[in-house]
Amino acid sequence: MTILLPAQSGATGGSPLNWPEGGGEPEMAFHCAAVLSAFGHAYDVAADLSGREAVPYDGPPDPLIQLAGGTSRLGEIADHAIGFYDHAESLARTSFYPRLVGDGTPYLADDGRELMLAVQSCVDRFEL
Repeated sequence: MTILLPAQSGATGGSPLNWPEGGGEPEMAFHCAAVLSAFGHAYDVAADLSGREAVPYDGPPDPLIQLAGGTSRLGEIADHAIGFYDHAESLARTSFYPRLVGDGTPYLADDGRELMLAVQSCVDRFEL
């Protein structure tokens, strides 16, 4: 089975809310795996900022990886996720970090909100 990359690659710095054209199951799973990987990166950034040890993140759930084309696509998924790292780092600084250190008021900047909406959409679609 040949699975095409999503039309709007995260590697271009696009929004995690830019869903793949056509919205087929494999393409959506690929995109969602990248979105969840970026979300995991947000926790790593917040832990690093706070000087705490990050909670281990094993990556997107295996059933999602299988729908996205299997473990042979993990490198491509990681590359796609990098395009969402600005969103993840914003989420880490504005929401996760204040909660970790108990200082400041957590909030969501627009880019962090986009990532959170994408995560929720993926969780709902794939019942994660």
